[in-house]
Amino acid sequence: MNNMNTSYIPVIILLLPLIGAIINGLLLPLQKRTFNNHSSSLTGSIATSCIFLSFIVAATVTIEMICTTPLTNPFTTALYSSPLDHYLQIKSPSFIWLSLLPESQFKILFELSIDRLNSVLILIITGVGSLIHLYSIGYMKNDPSTARYFSYLNLFCFFMLLLVMATSLPIMFFGWEGVGLCSYLLIGFWFKDILKVAAGTKAFIINRIGDFGFLLGIFLCYQTFHTLNFDSINTLAGTVASTSIITIITLLLFVGAIGKSAQIPLHTWLPDAMSGPTPVSALIHAATMVTAGVFMIVKLAPLFSLSPFTMNIIAFIGALTALLAATVAIAQNDIKKVLAYSTISQLGFMFLSCGVGAYTTAIFHLTTHAFFKALLFLGAGSVIHACSGEQDMRNMGALKNKLPHTYRTMLIGALSISGIPFFAGFFSKDEILYSILNQTQNNTGEIYFIVALFTALLTAIYSGRLIAMTFLGSKLRLPTNSAKEHLHESPKVMLIPLYILAALATFGGFSCANHKLHLPPTNPSAAAAHSISELTVIIIASLIALTGLTIGLYFFRSRQNFTLKILKHKYYIDELYNLLFVKNYQKLSQLLSTKYDQLIFDYSPKIFIKSLSYFLSNHIIFLQSGRLQIYLLTFLISLTTLIIIIFNVISLR
Repeated sequence: MNNMNTSYIPVIILLLPLIGAIINGLLLPLQKRTFNNHSSSLTGSIATSCIFLSFIVAATVTIEMICTTPLTNPFTTALYSSPLDHYLQIKSPSFIWLSLLPESQFKILFELSIDRLNSVLILIITGVGSLIHLYSIGYMKNDPSTARYFSYLNLFCFFMLLLVMATSLPIMFFGWEGVGLCSYLLIGFWFKDILKVAAGTKAFIINRIGDFGFLLGIFLCYQTFHTLNFDSINTLAGTVASTSIITIITLLLFVGAIGKSAQIPLHTWLPDAMSGPTPVSALIHAATMVTAGVFMIVKLAPLFSLSPFTMNIIAFIGALTALLAATVAIAQNDIKKVLAYSTISQLGFMFLSCGVGAYTTAIFHLTTHAFFKALLFLGAGSVIHACSGEQDMRNMGALKNKLPHTYRTMLIGALSISGIPFFAGFFSKDEILYSILNQTQNNTGEIYFIVALFTALLTAIYSGRLIAMTFLGSKLRLPTNSAKEHLHESPKVMLIPLYILAALATFGGFSCANHKLHLPPTNPSAAAAHSISELTVIIIASLIALTGLTIGLYFFRSRQNFTLKILKHKYYIDELYNLLFVKNYQKLSQLLSTKYDQLIFDYSPKIFIKSLSYFLSNHIIFLQSGRLQIYLLTFLISLTTLIIIIFNVISLR
């Protein structure tokens, strides 16, 4: 803590959503002795109030932290122990969370901090999270298990805040696993549907693969630096370890990021995660949890920047993921699957930005992405809610006049993600494109720039296609008359968050938050001079976005099935994994079950127990004589022996 300010503000921000989770997940069910039959207004209001209060505290601190003058708010100032420089970084009081042995130097401090980097994530988690909680009150109105739902949602926010406010890798990993648990619980929230349960299990297992690499990276970090504190690792990285060791560490940590942020080859869980309630998809699988990998890399930017090999791998994986996921998104007919692959693609953009050293730009795009992707997911939820659960866009169309508010807000989201000037997505995507050209070594900038431009074109196309197939056209294609009769605009409690997010998706880019928050600098060793100016990049990117959006809006209005089979089947990656891993694992399990399991655990113990019982019965049968005198004599001998033993023990003391 030394030069840092000690404050309970990080603890307050962290505990508020946990309080909501305890009330909805423990106190209310204990009162009624069930998770069911609680009003969504009651449970939703409790959960939303807790996370919104957390947002108010976080926003107050962040706004004052950004200012160049010391804090003047009496409430905030009262929570500080030091009045000096308290606008730079805030740390909570710390305590030893884990110590293996009293004499061991391995101690993990539980300590939280708020700085200019994680304050961005804190505001997204609590701010966008509050809107999604509010939206859920209307979306989950008729669900009987709203207490369980909102307790999971609040618990997720608690773990996500722990992840971003952690000052060390073990505490971050604790939050990392916590958000994975909540993701599993919420994907399979409707657990009576076996497909939804399977989707949650798939997400859980694939993330464990990435987390295994992350854990190995943490172990190697401690072995190398003898500390797991972020600041200490970043300080020692250039002086203690060789480039080869740093490369191994960063690659292992990046494996964890690949799993959590759904990058190739561990990306297949995210589209299936859309089985959960749509607000869950908006919060966990678009705006917050899936960006944890990007945040972790930026948090350890000085460490990652010391390994050019790892940086090249990150850039390559990001570019490949962005491109392939965008091509798949064009071919999907499920409205949530389109947005799922869109999320994977946009995360690829962020990793590509990190890979070329443009960490600030990656966080800027993470921020704008939270706005427009949460908007698009909640808009999709509004459409699904209005269409009686229908998710296939081929069965929609002509909803523009039926759902005018949803149409307007989703159109803004589509314009923003496409990069149309001057929406939020335009600013961050333009910075990524310009950063690729000016910060990439070995003349790879041009290649990545072309890939990113083509991906931006595909992004605009699938965004326009989504709007065209869902809202445009002259014929309403809902399959049943009951669905057509049920068609209605969402209630105000769902529309208010849509309009707030629409405003953020429109004006969020003007804040230039990436410069104001003084995030980690870009990679100084990767400065390649290019003659292309930023204005030229802006013009090219804008023309690409307008062309793609026009194609999507007009070409797919009447051609709902114009896609390649390989794209519809997502390059058959799921089928390939099923063939190579799942089926072979099932065969091995079946073999072990039928052969070795029965032999070792079923047949062998039976023989052993049978033989042992025969042996014992033959040698102790004389004790069962049936004579009362012998039983009494045995009892007296045993009692006398026990008394002698007790007196001997007492005399020894």
